[in-house]
Amino acid sequence: MYDVALRMADAVYHQRTRLGLSQRELAERADVSRHTVVNIEAGRTGGIRLDTLYKVFDALGLQISVFPKQELPSRPSEDAAAARERFRSRFTAGGDELAVLKARG
Repeated sequence: MYDVALRMADAVYHQRTRLGLSQRELAERADVSRHTVVNIEAGRTGGIRLDTLYKVFDALGLQISVFPKQELPSRPSEDAAAARERFRSRFTAGGDELAVLKARG
């Protein structure tokens, strides 16, 4: 996960500076604290919620996607909400990879 955190840190820093935003301006745009932006740019993402990461990336016009490390068996009887919760619990347990994809548009 360390490599993923550094890739995210690099993407956030470079996109923020490319857009000419300060850390405080990005924090306001994403509705998060400046401390959160500082932690993301330093690669300290362990305690940051996934929805917070999405807010910061969205404010920068970036996309992130989460992929399981291995293919999970399909569960046809599982509804979408249960599948999201199962996936969220796996992610917070550190069982999945986070990938920075690209700037949108």
